[in-house]
Amino acid sequence: MRIKRRIWRSFKFSIGEVMLKVGFIGLGNVGGKLAGSLLRNGIDLTVRDLDTTIARPFLDAGARWASSPCEMAQNVDVVITCLPN
Repeated sequence: MRIKRRIWRSFKFSIGEVMLKVGFIGLGNVGGKLAGSLLRNGIDLTVRDLDTTIARPFLDAGARWASSPCEMAQNVDVVITCLPN
């Protein structure tokens, strides 16, 4: 338990001090909720989905769009994927 707490504190600290750039691929039922939570909490977010229309609410709320996973990986610190199967 102690190790996990230290890691979490370190992660929270780095978000607060450094402001990680986060990429999120997969904005479906689950991914959309998770990405929305990140965006609402002020995280610098870049999104990507096969269906570009599903990303519109995120872009309107301040997220950036990545035209490819490669572009995303080059421009963010962390990539989160939420994909089926």
